[in-house]
Amino acid sequence: MVEASLWRDGLRLAGAGGRLALESGSRIQLQLQANEPGWVRVLAVNPLGETRELWRAYLAAGQATASPLLRLEGTRGLEQLQVLSERGPAQRFRILHV
Repeated sequence: MVEASLWRDGLRLAGAGGRLALESGSRIQLQLQANEPGWVRVLAVNPLGETRELWRAYLAAGQATASPLLRLEGTRGLEQLQVLSERGPAQRFRILHV
């Protein structure tokens, strides 16, 4: 299983399942930690329902890993970040892009 949290400017904003509002241009980062090794993918679903992969990485067990900085841009509305792992359920963050 992978634990995921969303960060901005060194501050933790939300754990998985969290909802928040961020302005366009915001730079965010996911902090991930797996209890078993495996691949994770981070997908973005924009307000139009279009999905794209933002990042993919192999996580070592017990090692904290940060995604590259991600920039909130494009269509405003409710966006979703999904963290998908080989083991365990998908984790989602809902972001109101204002």
